[in-house]
Amino acid sequence: MAQYRRNRHFVRVHRSFCVNINKIISFNEQEITIENLKVPIGRNYKEGFLKNFDLQ
Repeated sequence: MAQYRRNRHFVRVHRSFCVNINKIISFNEQEITIENLKVPIGRNYKEGFLKNFDLQ
């Protein structure tokens, strides 16, 4: 898992999950959709995840 975090395309979104931000189809306050998978966003990781996007 640590080798993926060195790559800028990967971001930790939950204690158990890192995701490739280039593969995200959609997301909301609680989860990310990648292909047909729903990945939860942990409350401790939400702020760091959202910093990867310009949501203004």
